[in-house]
Parts: sequence; C-alpha cells; structure tokens
Amino acid sequence: MAEDYQTTNNVVESDLTNMLLKDLNELLNMHGKKIEDYDLPSLPPNTIEGNSIPSLIQEDLAVDNPNEDIEFVAKLNNDQMIAFKTIMNVIVQKHSEVFFVDGPGGTGKTFLYRTLMVSLRSIREIVLAAASSGIAATLFPGGRTAHSRFKIPIDIQPSSICGIQKQKDLANLIRVVSVIVWDEAPMTNKNCLEVLDRSSQDICSNSAPFGGKVLIMGGDFRQVLPVVRKGTKAQMISACIVQSHLWDHTKILRLRQNMRSLHDQEFVEFLIHIGDGVEPTKPNDMVRLPS
Repeated sequence: MAEDYQTTNNVVESDLTNMLLKDLNELLNMHGKKIEDYDLPSLPPNTIEGNSIPSLIQEDLAVDNPNEDIEFVAKLNNDQMIAFKTIMNVIVQKHSEVFFVDGPGGTGKTFLYRTLMVSLRSIREIVLAAASSGIAATLFPGGRTAHSRFKIPIDIQPSSICGIQKQKDLANLIRVVSVIVWDEAPMTNKNCLEVLDRSSQDICSNSAPFGGKVLIMGGDFRQVLPVVRKGTKAQMISACIVQSHLWDHTKILRLRQNMRSLHDQEFVEFLIHIGDGVEPTKPNDMVRLPS
C-alpha cells in the first residue's frame, strides 16, 4: 500500500510508511477504532496532534453539500415546508424534541431531510445522518447505517447499550451534535431506538429523551416492519417503534403530497388505500388492478 504514495510524494521509505499508518488510523477512527487495536506498527508521537478537533467531528464538518442542495428550501411543497419550519424552530430555540416524518413513497421525505441538513450545516450545526438500511444511508451526504454509526449491538436485547466508550471521539461527537436523522425507522426493532436513547442520556449526562438532542425519524409503516426471526404477527408488532415508551414523546409530521404522481391523483389514492389496508380484495388478499 505504501508504494501508492511514491507516485505523488518524494519522501524516504520510512516516511511513506508513517504516511500510510496515519491515513489508516484516520480511516479506522471514522469507525470507532484505532491502529493500536490491530497488529500494526505504532504511529510516531509527532503524527498525533493532541489539541486538534477529533477526526469524527472534522468528518461531519467537512461533508460536502452539492450546489443544487442549497436551493432546496424554495422547492419545498406545503407539507414539507410545515415540517421544515416546525423542526427548524425547535432547533433554533435549542429545545429537544423527537419527530417522526410519516412519508409514504413519493412524498419527498429524503428531499426534506437533505434540505434540513443543508440548512443546519450552513449555520454550523452538526448533524448525524443514519438509516436502518444501507441503501437508505447512501442517500445522505455522510450517511451511515444506524448500527454502524451508533455501535448498536447486532444481537439486540432490551437491556443492551451502544458500544461507545465515553472517553472516545464518537462519544464527544454525540455530545456536540445538535440533530440526529434516522431514516426508515419503522424497519428497526424498538430495542435499537431505546438503546440509543439510554446511551445518549448516559453520554450527555442528560435525562431528556436522547440526551436532549433533536431526533428526526422517518419512514412509512405501510412498508417493511421489523423482521423477527420465525416470529408471529404479534411479535412483529410488539417489536415496532410505536410500541416503545419513546413513541409517547414523538411528534408526528405528515407528508401527503406525492411528488412522483402529481398529475395522477387516482393512482396516489389507490396506493394509499393498499397501504392502509382498505382497498377491496379478492380471495387470498389479491387486489384488482384498475384498468
């Protein structure tokens, strides 16, 4: 790997190794690890800047916002603008709140998230973006899966805690962050939500939900719910975030205007009827498609 540095750097071999180790260490830090955790040579003392901003915070501050994202606010529809102003008002006043953006497919939920993130980063607020699936996480600049971002145990239990050490950079990042965005939250087990709540309160020494942070969840309960291996319908429902005690503290914001089918309201209503389970069915829950 060190040979790659020789094409752009006129330095001696030992310095090439140190450059590589420094870059590897920074990469590992992004995932909550250090080079000392592996069987690799130690970094020379002069390559570690003790007073520098933790790399995880630098990573968030350095997230690039595409030029087209800057103009997003002017393009919000009525539902999106109401949600945007409601959330921004809470953040600007330094209050804490838990939101759930109820956004069926096509209503521009991701568009709203990106608008919020651009607006917040423009006023130097730190935002953590995560999602319950890897595909959804790629839609955000700097996005990660919730399990990766918050070190949520894979084998989640009601008493689990996030694998975040209070003296590490990730804990410092959570202390200074203003807003957490969690997309496709209905897919996740309620225990994952509660473990982040417990860990955030502990890290921030704040008993408010999620340590006093603004949490913005989003998704559509008409789509994929938590997977409970060999579970019954009752067990799947019990695992949903709406069954968590945190749901009582959650303010719901609804997006209803379908941006993909602006000129076909009949089709939009048909999709919602199927999602809500009120569309008439034939035997075996088969739905007749309109001609």
